[in-house]
Amino acid sequence: MTIKKILKDKIFINLKWLMFAEFWVRVFGILGAIYLARTLSKGSFGKWSYAYAFLQYLMILSDYGINSRLGVREVAKDVNKINFYFANFFSIRFLISLFSFLIFSFVFALFYKGFMQKFLILTIVAVIPYSLIQEWVFRGLEKMEYITLGRFFQGFTFLLFIYLLVKSDKDIFYIPLGRLVSLSVVSFIFVFLFYRMGLFQNFLKNIDINFLRSILKVGFILVLSSLMVKVYYNVDTIMMGIFRSMEEVGVYSALYNFVLGLVSIRNVILGAVFPTLSRVKILPKKVFIRKIVFIEILSSSLGLIAFLVAIFFNKFWINLIYGSKYISDLSLKVFNILMVTPLIIFVDLVFPSLLITAEYEKYYFLVTSIGAGLNFILNLFFIPRYGMVGAAITTLLSELWVLFASLYFNIKLGIIK
Repeated sequence: MTIKKILKDKIFINLKWLMFAEFWVRVFGILGAIYLARTLSKGSFGKWSYAYAFLQYLMILSDYGINSRLGVREVAKDVNKINFYFANFFSIRFLISLFSFLIFSFVFALFYKGFMQKFLILTIVAVIPYSLIQEWVFRGLEKMEYITLGRFFQGFTFLLFIYLLVKSDKDIFYIPLGRLVSLSVVSFIFVFLFYRMGLFQNFLKNIDINFLRSILKVGFILVLSSLMVKVYYNVDTIMMGIFRSMEEVGVYSALYNFVLGLVSIRNVILGAVFPTLSRVKILPKKVFIRKIVFIEILSSSLGLIAFLVAIFFNKFWINLIYGSKYISDLSLKVFNILMVTPLIIFVDLVFPSLLITAEYEKYYFLVTSIGAGLNFILNLFFIPRYGMVGAAITTLLSELWVLFASLYFNIKLGIIK
């Protein structure tokens, strides 16, 4: 296949649009975090980080594995039944998001009072418009440009909103309001497009209770796996908000954004090599192992370079992005511990994914579940006693578990033996 044909191939075009979508998510997300960290006090930034962590969990529940997998899979089987799938998946996501919002709001009303109660509820209400953004439709129809445009408008609207309205701590309520507005704008655009596409025709007639039950069962394991992975990334923020001060949450969240930035780079690399990993049962064993070794050397080298650049210039990076108020002996210590985590996940690039591509999903779920449980238990012990340092150490130990456990199962199951 010539270069010209490759560039015109549908797969390449889809990849291009999805890379643009990921690019805008990261750019607007980073710019928003930097602006808020510099504009707000550390305590107020911590309150937003704490509340946003809950919203992210609700988004995973609302998604229910439909946007990324189930919806795309079903449409790929039979595009002529898209109206049927749309009615059922749309209903599932909306009802789950509404139910989750009501449950969490009730819990917040019981355990929080005054400002924090209102702030948390205003933050998580954004899950309702989020549930209306059915990206799986465009993924299944291979119209990825709509996904890119949706994510661009969402990120741009949120960034513009907070830039114009958030000037000090007293404006903190505009942050969750901005998230709600940005998601509502995109959900309105998507719903309008779905209407123009005729997807709401015979909506109620297409709802099938038996199909809904089957999807609820299939999606449950996907939701659990996603929640287990998410535990690594923000359960420490929530627990620090419970046991420590919001100022400490703000500092830790700012430092942890460096980890998330490097994780996103790692995920882009994983996306590029995933097709190769998927050939685990097709390629000759020796050829496949050579490819894995090459990928691991490349990924580990990038991780080591990122680690060294980060810790040797830690003051420079923190001051450049967040300002001098985030620099202290404690924050530098936490930063250096946290930066070991990206090094581990770069080394651990292929091993967890190989469990999926080799069709050993239950072992992948086992690894992530135990890792999440370990993360929770260690945070419960370390955070009340050691604060940010304890949270950073827990994150590091959890990622080490995932590395060694997934490597062990790859060897035991003969995937890379």
